[in-house]
Amino acid sequence: MFYLIGLGLGDPSDVSIKGKQIIKRCQKVYLEAYTSIMLHGAKEDLEAYYGRSIDVADREMVEQNASELMMGTAGATSQGLADSSATDVALLVVGDPLGATTHTDLILRAKKNGIPVSIINNASVLTAVGLTGLDMHRFGEVVSIPFWEETWKPKSFYDKIAKNLKDGLHTLCLLDIKVKEQSVENIVKNRKIFEPPRFMRTDQAATQLLQIVYDIEAAEEDPVTSTDADTCSTIDCVTRDRKLKKRSADSGATCSSSLLPDSTCIACVRLGSPKQQNVFSTLQGLCELNLGEPLHSMVVCSQLTDVENCNCKSLAQYFTGCNTETNAASPDSGYLQLVGLGLSLDDLTVKGLNAIKQASVTFIDEQTRLILRSIQPEESDLFKNLSGLINEDDLKCLQTVFDLQKTGFRLSCDSEMVLESLRGGKNVAIVVWGDPLVFTDYCTLVAKVINENLHFNVIHNTSVMNSIACCGLQLYSFGETIQFPLAATELSNDACLSVLGNENSFYNKIDRNLSKSLHTLCLLHGSQESSCESSHSLSFVKPNEAAAMLIKVQERKKESSNISGLSSLAIGIAGLGGSELQLKTCTLKEMTEQEFNAGPVYALIIVGATHPLENDCLRELTEKI
Repeated sequence: MFYLIGLGLGDPSDVSIKGKQIIKRCQKVYLEAYTSIMLHGAKEDLEAYYGRSIDVADREMVEQNASELMMGTAGATSQGLADSSATDVALLVVGDPLGATTHTDLILRAKKNGIPVSIINNASVLTAVGLTGLDMHRFGEVVSIPFWEETWKPKSFYDKIAKNLKDGLHTLCLLDIKVKEQSVENIVKNRKIFEPPRFMRTDQAATQLLQIVYDIEAAEEDPVTSTDADTCSTIDCVTRDRKLKKRSADSGATCSSSLLPDSTCIACVRLGSPKQQNVFSTLQGLCELNLGEPLHSMVVCSQLTDVENCNCKSLAQYFTGCNTETNAASPDSGYLQLVGLGLSLDDLTVKGLNAIKQASVTFIDEQTRLILRSIQPEESDLFKNLSGLINEDDLKCLQTVFDLQKTGFRLSCDSEMVLESLRGGKNVAIVVWGDPLVFTDYCTLVAKVINENLHFNVIHNTSVMNSIACCGLQLYSFGETIQFPLAATELSNDACLSVLGNENSFYNKIDRNLSKSLHTLCLLHGSQESSCESSHSLSFVKPNEAAAMLIKVQERKKESSNISGLSSLAIGIAGLGGSELQLKTCTLKEMTEQEFNAGPVYALIIVGATHPLENDCLRELTEKI
């Protein structure tokens, strides 16, 4: 078996309890050192933690010696090649294994060679960015910002940011990493001499973006003389900023719908680590801040809601110039741990398990409780995958905590109870399905904790957002995420017309994503809040039901649409978090006729334009109808 194991973003204890045991028993283990780096520790720290040797897999090994890597023979001498072949091989990836096309290609190569593959998901920047305080439903297409070179200054990432802003969406910007790169001279002379590693900082990314903003303005004022990429270095930037703002005001645009020097941005530095920093600033402001060691990312914000504005400022105040270890809080107060469960109990991280064991009181989030009951109706089945992963004492602890017969923690009803416990010096853990801050409202609780000068920590984990990459689609090619209406199958004809008339309806958001050639993740589950005196209920929409609803609305649209029952490709997913996962690829019309026996949790992906690698993955990794 070839295992791709996500390590998460922080220290070695961010690995899942399932991943840790797999690493210990594999005959050969590699640490991928090409697409990311460890923020806390090094290879030697991992070796000490797992009690075994680990080899580093550099770019050349991953890209050119993939077959040997998957068989555990990469890096072996010719004399020891036969003895080094391994039955079980693990490739450790910082973050989540499916965050890079490199690893998707490895999966296809393994299948071609008849090697079974198992993916152990974990947290990534795409999920941890929830700790900015922004609503994860309001993110558009992810962009990558590369280092500019003297003769190569691409600007396509700006166009994607501009489209997101036009649609009222935030943009997560992933910044360039250059590891084991060769100079042009060394490539030409075939010399294996590598340049020092380079990691783009937020000030460098912001400066490149601001350069493009100035270039666009210069080109509009004088298209003949203002075409050079270095133009703005000789221009009075203060004067130019005034002109940009005036042009925006004259055209009726707002700062949220066009990128300007004073557009709101958040620098997200060393996400998920004890040294995390959030800096809430402007594009111009970030240009002037060197935020230190890698890894850096940033968010270009659309117009913030009142809740987002409050949460973002609270979190930025907490993470600016401090970290979760040294933030000055009352020494007598308790500690709030928001623990991401992942999609199943064996996705729980070692760090999360320790937080539960050390807590004075642990709550299971109510929607989490309902999801787990839906996935495993028999409570005894909930713990069967933990056999051999943890010791008896830890198992008994989890069996006590995960009593699914008890009503779980409800954010709208129980927040004050948690705050009171923290004030009284009690450590509190709240376990949340997926990642605690992805598609949840827990940032509001975090903001309250910060405002009362209390301790908190977020233990990130995998979520539906990154786990759906198992179908082979690239996560950077997704647009806005859609929460599908839970009563979608009951929409009347008048309701369908109302959906069409609402530019922010689920249908029109999908249509906009398709117009930009982007995929759309449709979430098909959610809880119905009731009074604090009664329990919540959880509703699911199956992929075939969601597809039928989309076609029903589409048939009532008089104008042309990007959504078509006969030609729009869709992927129906069932069994997220369960023991059996179903992935079916077909047209929307064909999707309406499919059965999904794997049970909840469900998701539907409306496929946009696909890359050849994505097409190969869809053929190999999903059931083609």
